Amino acid sequence: MQNDFNLYLAEERAKNTAEHATVSFLSEVGQAVLTVGLIWKIFPAKQLLLWLVASVVISSIAFRFHKTMTPSMPQFSPQRWQRAVTGSSFCVGFIWGMIPVLFFAPGDITYLAFILALYTGYVSGALAVTFTHQPSFISFTLGITLPFAGRMFYEADVLYSTIGALAIFYVSMLIYVSKNMNSLFIRSTQSQYNNARLLRELAREKEAVEQAVASKDRFLASASHDLRQPLNAISLFVDALGPVQTKPLGHEILDKIRTSLKGLNGMLHSLLDISRLDAKAIDIIPKHVSLTTLVAQLCDEYAAKAGRIEIHNQIDEEIIVFVDPTVLYRVVRNLIDNAVKYTNEGSVTLSASKLDDHISLCIEDTGIGIPSEKIDSVFDEFEQLNNPERNREKGLGLGLAIVKRLCNIAKIGISLHSEYGHGTTVTLKIRSGLGVNIEGDLAIKENDLSGQLVVVIDDEQAILDGMQLVLSSWNCDVIIGESFESVNQLLTQQNKMPDLIISDLRLKDKARGTDVIEAIREEYNSDIPAILVTGDTAPENISEVRASGLSVIYKPVDLHELQTLVIAKIGRR
Repeated sequence: MQNDFNLYLAEERAKNTAEHATVSFLSEVGQAVLTVGLIWKIFPAKQLLLWLVASVVISSIAFRFHKTMTPSMPQFSPQRWQRAVTGSSFCVGFIWGMIPVLFFAPGDITYLAFILALYTGYVSGALAVTFTHQPSFISFTLGITLPFAGRMFYEADVLYSTIGALAIFYVSMLIYVSKNMNSLFIRSTQSQYNNARLLRELAREKEAVEQAVASKDRFLASASHDLRQPLNAISLFVDALGPVQTKPLGHEILDKIRTSLKGLNGMLHSLLDISRLDAKAIDIIPKHVSLTTLVAQLCDEYAAKAGRIEIHNQIDEEIIVFVDPTVLYRVVRNLIDNAVKYTNEGSVTLSASKLDDHISLCIEDTGIGIPSEKIDSVFDEFEQLNNPERNREKGLGLGLAIVKRLCNIAKIGISLHSEYGHGTTVTLKIRSGLGVNIEGDLAIKENDLSGQLVVVIDDEQAILDGMQLVLSSWNCDVIIGESFESVNQLLTQQNKMPDLIISDLRLKDKARGTDVIEAIREEYNSDIPAILVTGDTAPENISEVRASGLSVIYKPVDLHELQTLVIAKIGRR
């Protein structure tokens, strides 16, 4: 690790030197020309020009070393860079230290003051440029000080000897200062290196987490699709069996099967919802919705199955909100369901109040409450309280995670306050709406489907048989098949165009339900209503469904939801 830092430090020094190279070169050349100009009339022109040429050549060589020996160059190595920079620094300092050796005017106080200012200015300037690499500064100061101080001592005069001694003292102090500045630079670079290494480690960890999440999504997609196929068939057969079952015991067994299927369906739907939200495969369409009606319907529903728990609806005036009605329904329903689930006795109360341009909806329960240390995590995936035995009747712990994500995408504010042992209050902040174009309920009448021709395409015979039984019980005429070719052959025997197409997304031989639907529509040159059915939770497949613009229903199929969608599709023709 130390070797890595040493290499990083050398690279940072090389970068810093390269950044200052152009300014240093122009400054050296400019000062050399100015110096020659100032003493032009005092000393022979030929000697001055030779010194000027030598100075420019040495500065050019140093500039080339500084600009070309950088970490981005193939020939870069810390050792080569240090030798080149240290050597070039000594040469630059030496050519400037030779001024009082080559050009000296004994007794001229003005000239003496000039070369003193030149010396001190150059040494101080070098400190600002080379402090990141102390050997370069020491090399430069030795190069400029040795000839300068030697020339002063050579005069054997008290004044000049004193100046020579002061020059050595001055440069010694600056070397000490450069040591401290260099140490500060090293510490700063060490912090920078540690931060960069930490960022790299965090990036690796982030990549590993993303890969793990992707693997989880692929597993959930594969597992849920494989599980939904037989589960969907079971659900269809159970619902088809209900009307023909006459014995009380049979009905009792069917009810228990339905209860078990409902629990399993709920868990699979939760997994699907998370995948759909991760894939951003939910369209948000805000509408003016009667919050009063929606809450009343949900309170009536849960009052019938809440047992000893009382459901109080305190909303007694018409309140309209502007929000996606489906999202609002699911959010409020999930919150009421959660409140009922964790309230052993007492009540669940819903109330609303107006706050400027928003409506505040509160769902308050007298349940077990949430410990303070758990409040921040209740919206996390698979987080459950008071369920250490992992009772699956209480779900997978995805309800509040789904609520949080739905609120985020629908721009519904959500906050939670809880006191352990005394209950919980969840508050929703919803945009106010206008009392126009209120969404109404869709009446479902089985005889509305009488004689309607429905085409069903699926690659599993059990699913086809179950769908045929259910649709036939709704008085529909049904054609089933595993592919476009099989249903098209049967359709040619009919004297009418299909009223509805229901197709699975993934079919045999890598065929796609979207393509089959399009092929049937082209066959009749009509935009026939269609529904896609899928159990696939992979985000890319959910995105494909969304992009198709088709209505979609997810396996295991809820018969009430299917019937509602079928009537809506056929009724819009």
